Parts: sequence; structure tokens; C-alpha cells
Amino acid sequence: MIGVPAPISPQGLPTSPSRVPNLDIAAVQQWARAAQVNLVFENDIKLATLAEQHWGAARGSSHFALLEEREDGVGLGVMIGNQLYEGERGRAGELAMVRVPHAKRLVSIEDVPRPKRLEVMAQLVAGFAALLDFGLLLVQSDRDSSALLERIRFFAGDVLVVKPSALGTDGPLRGAVLLEY
Repeated sequence: MIGVPAPISPQGLPTSPSRVPNLDIAAVQQWARAAQVNLVFENDIKLATLAEQHWGAARGSSHFALLEEREDGVGLGVMIGNQLYEGERGRAGELAMVRVPHAKRLVSIEDVPRPKRLEVMAQLVAGFAALLDFGLLLVQSDRDSSALLERIRFFAGDVLVVKPSALGTDGPLRGAVLLEY
């Protein structure tokens, strides 16, 4: 299994928007066939969400979300009723699809400088969590996440518990062992 920062199509292949534009899927598939290895692609944040529910900070939670913020992108893993929510086209949680005003044009939230990105993400995710009535939002960041946690808590008020991911960057690897293919 390869966890990738991209949505996965119903056919099981990474699609756009992808933060690995140089991934040669055909070459990887060819290698897997030659090595007689069963190859499966999965979204890395969805894998981390499964792991957080099984071993991490969301253990025992049936409704929660995991926000991943890293230098190269953002995404959201959504668990509803103990089921990972994929969306109609496999793009649930793809925050890169959200466009926001910046420098007099609309750009992907991922292309906004970090201070403004944190503010917009905090508003967006706090609103999303309130609308879906989640009690828990986990945050994973490859940088100091305290500013993002603080802003989400500010916008969410007392309708949401916001805390850091317990598994950090190990989440996708740990989530991969939970899936059966």
C-alpha cells in the first residue's frame, strides 16, 4: 500500500489535486506487476484518520475529523458513525479544492501564505465541525501546530474539542495495517 497526498479515484488511482505531481503511476504499477506485488494506493490522511481512531487521540470516537496541515498541503480525514467518509467522488476532505481570495484573485487554500491559511482553515474547519456536530477535531502538522489549534478553538468555541494528533506523522503507516485488500 502506498499512502499518497491525493484523492483516490473509484478505480483506486491517485487523482488531482495531488501533491506528488511527479509520481509515475504507470511505472509503479509496472514495477508491482514485475515483482508480483499487490499494489494499492490510499489517501494518506484517510489512513491517519483510521489509525487515530484505532490507537490515537480519537480512540472510541465514532464522529471526528483529523486536519492535516503541512508545508506542501492540507487535508481532512472525516469519520462519521465509525465509517471513513470518502465522498461521492473520493474527494471528501480535499481542502485543496477550496478557493480563497488572495492578492486580488482566487487561489487554492494551499497556495495562501501560512498566516492567512491558518486563519481561513480555522474558520472553515470549525464551521464544518459544528455543522456535522463533531465533538472532536484532531490536528496534525509538520510544523508547530499551536497557532492553528488556538485559532480553531477560538472559532469553534465550546462546540468542539480540539487537540493534537497522538500519532503524528506515523498515522498513515499505522492506518495502512488496518485495511484489508
